[in-house]
Amino acid sequence: MENQSIDNLIEQLTNVTYGSGVEAREKHVFKEAVLGLIRLARAEQIRDMKIDVAQLMCAPHHDLHSYSEVD
Repeated sequence: MENQSIDNLIEQLTNVTYGSGVEAREKHVFKEAVLGLIRLARAEQIRDMKIDVAQLMCAPHHDLHSYSEVD
């Protein structure tokens, strides 16, 4: 997602969570917490992808199939 899309999404989430009368400090803290969760989710996704690639690289050759073998 682009930063603008993320910012818009966080803004909407803030408004739904706190309403329109939210103070600037609360809004900032909430935004930083959500961004932290996004960074954590991305890091976990990258870690899982690395684990999957490592498992594929260690798999015996006969367990890996090419598209031509599947037909």
